[in-house]
Amino acid sequence: MTINPVDTSIKLSVTADQGVLGAISRSGPVEAAKMTLEQPAGEMWQKIREELNEKADTKEADLAHIKEWLKKEPHLPDEFDDQRIMTFLRGCKFSLEKTKRKLDMYFTMRAAVPEFFNDRDVNRPELQEILNIVQMPPLPGLTPEGRRVIVMRGIDKDIQTPNVADAFKLALMLGDVRLAEEKEGVAGDVYVLDASVATPTHFAKFTPTLVKKFLVCVQECVTTLRAKPLAELVLHEAYPVKLKEVHVINVSPLVDKIVNFVKPFIKDKIKERIFLHTDTNDLYKYVPKEMLPQEYGGNAGPMNDLHNAWVKKLDEYKDWFAAQENLKANEALRPGKPTNYDELFGIDGSFRQLDRPGAVDYLAGYRGSGSKSMSRNYVVLKPFHPGAAGFLAGYRGSGSKSKSRNGNKMASASVMLVQPKGELWEKIRVELNENVNTRDQDLATIKDWLKKQPHLPDEWGEIDDEVIFEDDRCLMSFLRGCNFSLERCKKKLDMYFTMRSACPEFFSNRDITNPELHDLMKRAQGPTMPGLTPSGRRVTICKALDKKLDPAQLNDAFKIAMMIGDVRLMEEIEGVAGDIYILDASVVSPSHLGKLSPSALKKFFICVQEAYPIKLKEVHVVNSTPLVETVYNVIKPFLKEKMRQRIHFHSSYTALHEFVPKELLPTEYGGTGCPLDEINSAWIKKLEEYKDWFKAQENLKANEALRPGKPTNYDELFGIDGSFRQLAID
Repeated sequence: MTINPVDTSIKLSVTADQGVLGAISRSGPVEAAKMTLEQPAGEMWQKIREELNEKADTKEADLAHIKEWLKKEPHLPDEFDDQRIMTFLRGCKFSLEKTKRKLDMYFTMRAAVPEFFNDRDVNRPELQEILNIVQMPPLPGLTPEGRRVIVMRGIDKDIQTPNVADAFKLALMLGDVRLAEEKEGVAGDVYVLDASVATPTHFAKFTPTLVKKFLVCVQECVTTLRAKPLAELVLHEAYPVKLKEVHVINVSPLVDKIVNFVKPFIKDKIKERIFLHTDTNDLYKYVPKEMLPQEYGGNAGPMNDLHNAWVKKLDEYKDWFAAQENLKANEALRPGKPTNYDELFGIDGSFRQLDRPGAVDYLAGYRGSGSKSMSRNYVVLKPFHPGAAGFLAGYRGSGSKSKSRNGNKMASASVMLVQPKGELWEKIRVELNENVNTRDQDLATIKDWLKKQPHLPDEWGEIDDEVIFEDDRCLMSFLRGCNFSLERCKKKLDMYFTMRSACPEFFSNRDITNPELHDLMKRAQGPTMPGLTPSGRRVTICKALDKKLDPAQLNDAFKIAMMIGDVRLMEEIEGVAGDIYILDASVVSPSHLGKLSPSALKKFFICVQEAYPIKLKEVHVVNSTPLVETVYNVIKPFLKEKMRQRIHFHSSYTALHEFVPKELLPTEYGGTGCPLDEINSAWIKKLEEYKDWFKAQENLKANEALRPGKPTNYDELFGIDGSFRQLAID
């Protein structure tokens, strides 16, 4: 049965010379219950035909082809009305294959997400509740380029966020009406998001899974981290939406933070289309003032009238929505492998990790007032990871009574690493030899190589069908650490998995809640700082607090360092320009040095330099003693010249500040950041959140019995012969 949409729109006569925009501005405010989506005419109509690749002499044949294809697909509805198929063809620029994929995804999503596509009666109390506090009407007019504008705003910041799934449901209901009523097609969509009433508690209810489901429905802006056919299908999205611009107005520091939250997972071309405006007048450069609602200086009438007209339209579509509920894919009849919804929305891709407790706590815990911003050289981006929680350099949660010198606050949960952006991001791309046009091919080459190595894990991200490692992200970290040299990357990856087998004392039983490890991390601190230097380098500070530390715990100390290293593989989303280590020698004693194991030291240095994608740029020794300097002079001849030039001894913190900005340093080192103990505690929290992840990782290692040729001899690998001479320094 073909389900035809009702026609509730009231058409206005628009002449070619008058134009749609002129018709709206002259006709005055829209009347309630008479929402009309104006259609392009005249030169604009012709221009849009060209942009959509629509040809009058072939479009009917294209329509017939798609209708015939639908009838042949056993898992899809046999028939779909001509108007909506034509809208899909236009949205795909009349690419028949893309249209088929998009339609398949459209019907798949209707089955996969019943919370969006069932019970779509606008009179239901839960939907009425949302309509009373959220407005998101598509405007009746078109921009001079032929684009549709949608304005979205909340009504009251003090009202609690309702059911987010129902809010998304309403947005998709509007989308389905547009499928039926965009008779001539448009040149794309422009979204205006009014953030004036946005608060942390509003965002706290936007679960990552719901957000990802919605984005898969409406746009191609979700980037997936695993190159698999299903992920490719996701990128073709479900609705024929062409997102041209997003304008965020009435921006607050919180909204800035939210934009940074999602940017790493948005395609570059979408990033370029997002604009933040602190002054509404700036919006007029993109959207003509006269077509906007009255509240934004325009002539389209009050937002309430536009909103109410759309509510009325949705009400008139009530029976149509009910009849549509069976228009969905039947996975039992799909040829080949049925769609796995868990893979589509949860297990595959980066948003999965956010569905754990604490993932968005940093949003709810943020308080803009009274918190000074960081230096403009630094920006906080929110990486996705298990149990993520907020951490800003120099920022504490509202529950903390103490403050750092600059008055900033720090969240009391786990660390969040600052990522490079802007000019710093560009500079690091050059330094890492990262070519955005070829890096995906490099990634694919490494993944294919891994699968061909019998002694290495086939799928870094899966063990017993459980995704435990975002392999694309981590492989990209290795490529960056090797300046995108494929052969160097292969060698480093082989050594990484080899060391995981060869050093069980470093890579097994990695549970920070173990009393011995937990106590050691408090007494021997080695946290990585959340910020970056102006040159894009990450700083790690190593300091022992107790002169009575037993050197026999050295292996456990190295284990903790590797745990932090693995977390960084996950969370260095954009890469860094290298590492800086600050070694505090204030409690080093002769008894410590006398009991150090050369074998353990060499294993650790091989891991750090040859197995991990670390670029060691500087080592700064502070609070040195004559003993430490004597030991250094003993080992100095065994270090490469490049390494010797990167080691610096400082008699004062002022000298250290010449290399590392004091804004990045803890208060103990003359910095304006947080105390080292608080940063260390935040890392303890993060490692606790990774507990299950570390456990699942233990089988990610080389199998020497399957290595082609001669298996690695661990005694030769770690033999004392050669001492530190063989350590590779970038």
